[in-house]
Amino acid sequence: NSDHNLFEENNFAPRILQDVPNQDFATEVKFDSLPTTRYQTQGIIIEQDVDNFVRMEYYHNGTDTIMYAATSVAGKVTAHASTAITVPVGTTSLYMRVTRTGNSWLQERSYDGISWETNITFDHALTVNRVGVYGGNADPKPDAEDTSPAYTAIIDYFFNTASPIEPEDG
Repeated sequence: NSDHNLFEENNFAPRILQDVPNQDFATEVKFDSLPTTRYQTQGIIIEQDVDNFVRMEYYHNGTDTIMYAATSVAGKVTAHASTAITVPVGTTSLYMRVTRTGNSWLQERSYDGISWETNITFDHALTVNRVGVYGGNADPKPDAEDTSPAYTAIIDYFFNTASPIEPEDG
């Protein structure tokens, strides 16, 4: 029942980050976990620092799985997309690809790692220092007793698409 959120003034989501050069890139992640309860979340974070970042994720709102994209500038979060998606029956993995070209960001989803659908493209200036994956949960009623749902994000792989691990499960 502890809050592990990645939001305004609550940057508590556990994450694994690696230093990267401030240049164009594309990253891909395969999650072998599906958020199924309100405010369970998993995604990719691209950080300048703890208050300035791009956040791309899947989360559950209690009814639907949502593909979400947001930016944080000086700790203030702006949502760019919050799209309800229909996860095909029998799906056990969610894939996400995030591509940066200059100040342009592209978020894509896949259910098989082969066919990709665009969720959003937007512009946002960011000096990239670190990139990685995270999993978390949030308290739907922050002014009451903490009721954050338990969640474990299972990450099969995360890599730069310019130098993927091939074969991925070799």
